[in-house]
Amino acid sequence: MENCTCWQNAGEEDKNVEIKMKTFGPEDQRTPIFVVVNACSSRDYTDNIVGVCFVGQDVTCQKVFMDKFISIQGDYKAIVHSPNPLIPPIFASDDNTCCSEWNTAMEKLTGWSKEEIIGKMLVGEVFGVVVD
Repeated sequence: MENCTCWQNAGEEDKNVEIKMKTFGPEDQRTPIFVVVNACSSRDYTDNIVGVCFVGQDVTCQKVFMDKFISIQGDYKAIVHSPNPLIPPIFASDDNTCCSEWNTAMEKLTGWSKEEIIGKMLVGEVFGVVVD
C-alpha cells in the first residue's frame, strides 16, 4: 500500500494491484484476505494532487480457488506424465473424441508416441472402427 500511496503522490495511477491482507483473531480464523485495488488521484485546477482514491474488490474466493486448481493441475501432470511403471496407461479425449492425453505407459503399451496420437480421432484413427 505504501508504494501505491507514493505513486499517487507522484501523480501515477495504478490498476489491479493485488494486496494480501492479514487478519486478526483466533488462530484458526487467521486466513489472509486478497484484495485487488485500483488507485487514482484527484487534482485541482492547477493540476496539484488534492486527494487519492483507492477502490478495492475482495477476490479471496477466486484466489483460493485458483491456488487449489493450480495445485491439482500440478498433481495431475505429475501422475499422468510420470515414467513410473506403477502408473497405468492413461489416455483422454476432448468433446470431439480426439485424443488430448497419451501418457508414457500408453506409449509402451501401444508402441505409438504421444506426438503421433494427440489430435487424432480415438475411434477410427487410433483404435479402429467398431463393426456390428
